[in-house]
Amino acid sequence: MEKAAELNELFHRKQGDTEVRLRLEKPRDFSVIMDVNSKVRADREFRTEVEKICGPESMEVLAK
Repeated sequence: MEKAAELNELFHRKQGDTEVRLRLEKPRDFSVIMDVNSKVRADREFRTEVEKICGPESMEVLAK
């Protein structure tokens, strides 16, 4: 639960215009996609913080 709290704090601290969608997965077991109500400023600092919390290459940027 600690990672969820850290992500929540990051989303509040880095508010912006970019929508967030989380994909939680355990290979060969499950995959869940959740849209987050918060919008963020997805700058370099945001990406660095997400990778600190969730691990390297844990963030994927999707174009609309």
